[in-house]
Amino acid sequence: MYMDKSNIETVAIYTRVSTDEQAREGFSLEAQLEKLTSYCGLQDPPWKIYKHYQDPGKSGRKIKNRSGYLEMMQDTNHFDAVLVLKMDRIHRNQRNFTHMIEQLMKNGKSFVSMQERFDTSSAMGRFVMFIIQQIAQLESEQIGERVAVAMNQKAKDISTGCVGHRNAHGYKWNHKKQRYDLVNEELEEVRQAFQMYLDGFSYKAIGSKLGRPRTSIRYWLNNTMYVGYERYCEYLRWIQDYDTSFEPVVSIETWNKVQVLAKERCRTHDYDPLLINRQESHKIGIDKRKSIKLLQRAKHNYTWN
Repeated sequence: MYMDKSNIETVAIYTRVSTDEQAREGFSLEAQLEKLTSYCGLQDPPWKIYKHYQDPGKSGRKIKNRSGYLEMMQDTNHFDAVLVLKMDRIHRNQRNFTHMIEQLMKNGKSFVSMQERFDTSSAMGRFVMFIIQQIAQLESEQIGERVAVAMNQKAKDISTGCVGHRNAHGYKWNHKKQRYDLVNEELEEVRQAFQMYLDGFSYKAIGSKLGRPRTSIRYWLNNTMYVGYERYCEYLRWIQDYDTSFEPVVSIETWNKVQVLAKERCRTHDYDPLLINRQESHKIGIDKRKSIKLLQRAKHNYTWN
């Protein structure tokens, strides 16, 4: 990997902004592109821009859902360097960043960060670069920790209304009325799924019957919203405490039967099913939380009230 700018003629510009950064001044995709385009024009001779790759509203921790980044890494034969505003715009994960650098080195390409200047042709320059990337990863992880603490606190307070989570199939959060609206056709599918599971059908068989993926059926049968609870970490909140119009899909008795049956059918690992015996908000305990399947799923896909 080298940083001899005289060898750079054509660059690929990459910009990214996460959902929470979109409101921050200077982090917008447009602002990043404007600064990077001007930077290319100041070079002697000016750098040509092969293409602008972007990923709006995407986290820097992962790459599998960033189509712009993936496309750029497939197009490395068309440019000499990847240009970003800051290192954390392209990655907030040390492993992914290192893998990217290795790929670029293998193809004889350069990586240029406009705001961080280092010479990657030397051992010290590469060391400094990776230290900066580690700091970016630390910042990202700390943000995640702060969000988790805030969401836990929100889960404790029933006066706050809807806790952040993905909308369950059959329910849609009505921001204006501060309640859940029912999608009856979808809820009927869920009712059928619970009954079919009790009748001996597998996740796959239920999915085939209802025209839904197996993973969706599994998620429905482990989603406490269908028995009247919102779940976040070790907290269960009885939804009717703040939304009196809410209608559970199944009874507590049916829910418990399904959970016990799921434990009996599970062949890959042992876990304690989440059995419910009261219609009120309560804490289930962190030891129990760790054994519940799919509890952390879509943790960051928040639905704010």
